[in-house]
Amino acid sequence: MRRVTPLLLAAAIAGCGGGTGGEPVGSTGDTAAGSAAAGTSTNSAAAVPTERSSPAGTSTGSSVSSRAAQGGSDAASSEPGTAAGSTAAFADDDAAGSAPAREAAAPAGGAAATAGAATASGADPVAVALAAGRFPTAEVLRGTRLRTAPGGRALARIGPRTEFGSPSVLSVIRRRGAWVAVHAAQLPNGRAGWLPAAAVRLGTVDVSVHVDRSARRLTVRRGDRVLRRFTVAVGRPGNVTPTGRFAVTDKLRMPAGGPYGCCAVALTGHQLHLPSGWAGGDRLAIHGTNAPWSIGQAASLGCMRAATADIRWLLRRMPLGAPVFIRA
Repeated sequence: MRRVTPLLLAAAIAGCGGGTGGEPVGSTGDTAAGSAAAGTSTNSAAAVPTERSSPAGTSTGSSVSSRAAQGGSDAASSEPGTAAGSTAAFADDDAAGSAPAREAAAPAGGAAATAGAATASGADPVAVALAAGRFPTAEVLRGTRLRTAPGGRALARIGPRTEFGSPSVLSVIRRRGAWVAVHAAQLPNGRAGWLPAAAVRLGTVDVSVHVDRSARRLTVRRGDRVLRRFTVAVGRPGNVTPTGRFAVTDKLRMPAGGPYGCCAVALTGHQLHLPSGWAGGDRLAIHGTNAPWSIGQAASLGCMRAATADIRWLLRRMPLGAPVFIRA
């Protein structure tokens, strides 16, 4: 476990209040055990459908400020039936928060998930994965750039580790030839970025999170089967939780007694409606809380708060790169 500075989380999460400490949990060394527990796959053939369309919209600059993230539209942003430096953190309560701990998380690609086997067999790995009821992922193996289209203009740089130290595992939404389109925390909500397939290891996960904002309910599914359902707090009026498709980027353990409770699951999403003068970050997360009375209420600055037992369960079961669908 690696301890990180309090400023790291304080500057990243959109909205939870005060606190210090925290440590990341886990590393790439947990691949085999973590994959089995979290629902990842080592079947390289079952990894991401080729699509001919381009991603919706582009972004400016080599990195994207979350506050300026304008939720662009993307074909993969609706629910079926998704970082650099110490300035990234979460958007939740009323003050900047504590430093997290990275949860033991196997890279979502599994121990040996690659695009090679699917390519050799003539099958498109994205199509194979989706047909099997799985969600394709891409673990970044080396520093590369997210681009507007295959070979297009660079949007942001991404490396093999997140700002919290987790393996950088992205949710893949389509593939075109030697390129894959992904959702990443470096991009605005709903915006796809393209990466060369040679820079990633393709894999799959079979679990997903579905949040019904109006019902204030979070459901975890494996395929069509419900694994767990529990109540959460969501964004308060004026600071509503954004809707769309996001993905899990980090699983973090928090210091006892802090505003994030025991743990946090960081997402690729950004809060677009933070209060004027807010000095913290804008990253969305699902986390615990030191205000359990708020669970079931519209009470946060955008993050989803859960009971301790529920968020601990989520940390154990959700692999990096797993998709998170939030609807109104």
